[in-house]
Amino acid sequence: MLSLCLEIGFAFASFMIGMVVGSFLGVVISRLPLADMSIMWPRSHCLNCKRTIAYYDLVPVISWCFLRGRCRHCKASISWRLPFIELVMGGFALAFWLRFGFQLVTLELFVFSAILIAVAFIDIDTWSIPLSLPVCLIVSGLVFGGIDSNALFGARIFGCVFAFLFFAAFLIVSTWVLRRMGRLQADELAMGWGDPWLLAGIGAYVGILGLPYVVLLACLQGIVAFLIIKPQTTPTKDGWQPPAQAIVFGPFLALAGLEVALWGHEMTKFGQELAIFFGS
Repeated sequence: MLSLCLEIGFAFASFMIGMVVGSFLGVVISRLPLADMSIMWPRSHCLNCKRTIAYYDLVPVISWCFLRGRCRHCKASISWRLPFIELVMGGFALAFWLRFGFQLVTLELFVFSAILIAVAFIDIDTWSIPLSLPVCLIVSGLVFGGIDSNALFGARIFGCVFAFLFFAAFLIVSTWVLRRMGRLQADELAMGWGDPWLLAGIGAYVGILGLPYVVLLACLQGIVAFLIIKPQTTPTKDGWQPPAQAIVFGPFLALAGLEVALWGHEMTKFGQELAIFFGS
């Protein structure tokens, strides 16, 4: 009975910690693209009336529901994305805890998923990825690889370097081809430079063997999303107009990176079985 109570307590604590981190990610997502604003200061405040938000209005999910998604003072709408991110991070923390328990991989996957969520939402909002986030991925991925005896540290370094060089070369070549075809203007790129850095950060976690699966899954999921959504681009907050019928690629790299981090071993095993089947 005591063991069951402890398990439930740890599961609840992991979920709550995840939601608190998700609340902080909401601040990061809204402030990091702004060059003149720190993610630490000033305190959380309403973007409309500028009044500081009281501590009792910062309880993840609950405060948003209690206030019905509006500022207590000016009644301005608060985006549904904040409680959504809080719930997602809480769900990730709980899932990692239930699967791995007290292991380093639990913390590693949680850090990985938190940074990737920030990358995905910022890329959706701004069509750009702040360099600080991929750098955090690279540093944290290599640190975890260095202290985890089960990790292939060399594979992570090689994966990080190869990912950046591969995607940078792809960016340069595809931009040159599309400009020659008249699909891009002289000052446009086939993709942003944030994508090669992001893939490098993902490579620092999944290693060189996981990269092909990341690229394949990101492309497949991106194509499916493009066909379903059929996006019509709108100007970003700074007035930049993305290319017509384009779609941000960062969220799909982030999703694929997390999928490979969780199920990369199974994917590799399945790929080996397919190779044996077709080679026989």
